[in-house]
Amino acid sequence: PVARLDDRSLRIRSRAASLRLESAMQQAADDLELQYAETALQEAEAELESSRSIYRDSAGAIPMVTIRRLRLSVERAQLEVARAKKAASLAKIEIDLRAADVSVIEDTLKRLQLQSPLAGVVVQVFRQRGEWVAAGDPVVRVARIDRLDVHGLLSADQLSPQGCRDQSVSVRWIDPATNKEHRLRGRVTSIQPQRLPGARYRFQASVANEKTADGKDWLLHPGTEVRMFVYPTVGKR
Repeated sequence: PVARLDDRSLRIRSRAASLRLESAMQQAADDLELQYAETALQEAEAELESSRSIYRDSAGAIPMVTIRRLRLSVERAQLEVARAKKAASLAKIEIDLRAADVSVIEDTLKRLQLQSPLAGVVVQVFRQRGEWVAAGDPVVRVARIDRLDVHGLLSADQLSPQGCRDQSVSVRWIDPATNKEHRLRGRVTSIQPQRLPGARYRFQASVANEKTADGKDWLLHPGTEVRMFVYPTVGKR
């Protein structure tokens, strides 16, 4: 990430949406109402069954109106269980809706962040903090540094342009700070068609750069003078 557009109001909305999602999840996890309705149904069914048993054993001991009332109590308890289950189902749907709101806001937040398409170093800044930026405006200039193009000069007497193409190379240089020699490997990527005096020609190689031991910097920096060695395949000259 190299820059971020003003997203303060959107982050407030994101926080509110996350809280609503958390609330919906807690409500969905709370099944006390369903447990209460199921317990009430079990009690109503047990009371109805007990009254029916007494009615069968001792006719007239319990009035029929009481049996009807208990039957209605069971039906009412069944409806309460159905209502509680429906509420639980709606609570799960509410979770999905709240999660979708959070996802939409998070996606919008990502779009407000300018992401570099390559790993590199910012070498130029076109817009400062607080400035207006229109769609398509350049904000920064990023130079890739994990792979570097190294330019060299060879004599055709040493290696022909055809023999140099696509060959492996190594670059070597002395670090002036530590007086230590570093080496990196790469491959020839292009040969310039123009021939220079002395049967010389220019070529270019792509070299994979590496981090320093502490991981805070790169070994090779653009503009550094290096020695480049080409290792031609046997038979190619």
